[in-house]
Amino acid sequence: MARSPSKHGRDQTQDFQGFFNDLQDWELSLKDKDKKIKQQPANSSNPSSETFRPSGSGKYDFAKKYRSIRDLSSSLIGESLLDSSSEKEQGNEFFKQKKFNEAIDCYSRSIALSPNAVTYANRAMAYLKIKRFAHCLFHWFYSFITVTLAEVDCTEALNLDDRYIKAYSRRATARKELGMIKEAKEDAEFALRLEPESQELKKQYADIKSLLEKEIIEKATGAMQSTAQELLKTSGILFSLF
Repeated sequence: MARSPSKHGRDQTQDFQGFFNDLQDWELSLKDKDKKIKQQPANSSNPSSETFRPSGSGKYDFAKKYRSIRDLSSSLIGESLLDSSSEKEQGNEFFKQKKFNEAIDCYSRSIALSPNAVTYANRAMAYLKIKRFAHCLFHWFYSFITVTLAEVDCTEALNLDDRYIKAYSRRATARKELGMIKEAKEDAEFALRLEPESQELKKQYADIKSLLEKEIIEKATGAMQSTAQELLKTSGILFSLF
C-alpha cells in the first residue's frame, strides 16, 4: 500500500539545499577574512584580528555539518522517488481492479512527487477507460473532459520522452474520440514507425486511416452537393427570367 506522500516533501528538499548553499557561502567568507588576518603584521593593533579567531582550540567542522545536511537532503529526495514509485504501483493495482478513479488519484500523486512519461501515459489510459463507461454513468460532457485530459497527459508524457510508443498510441485514441482525425492518424503512424511489427498498432493505424478517408469523402461529397444546389438555384433564377 502506498504511503500518503508529504505535502511539503519537495519544498523541504529545496529549503535544505538552499540552507546548504548559504552555509557554503558563509564558510568561504570566513576563510577569506581569516586569510586577510593572517597576512597582517604580528604587532597589528587592528581590533578585528581577534574578532575572527576561533575562541576554542579546535576549528568548527563545517564540512561535517555540510555532509549531514547533504545526506538529509538526499534522503528526502530518495523518499520522494520511493513514494512516487509506490503511488504508481498502487495506481496500477487499482487499474487492474477497474477502479479507474482511484488509479487516477494515485497516478496524480506520483506525478506530483516525480513526473515521468510512464505515469502520465498510465493516467491517460485511466481517463480513456472512464470515458468508455461514461455513457452509462455520466453525460457526454464528462466524457469529453476525460478524453481531453487523456490527450493532455499523453502530450506531457511525450514532452518527457518523445519516443514513448504507448503515449503516441493513446494520444491517437484520445484525438480520434475528440474528432481530431488527422492528428490521430499522425500519432498512430508515428507509433507504428517506432514499432512496425506491432499488430495492434497496425490495426489502430488502419482504422484511423480508414476513418480519415471516409471523412474526406464525406466532406468532398458535401461540397459537391452544395455546389450542385447552388447551380440549380442559379439555373432556376435564370429560367424564371425568360
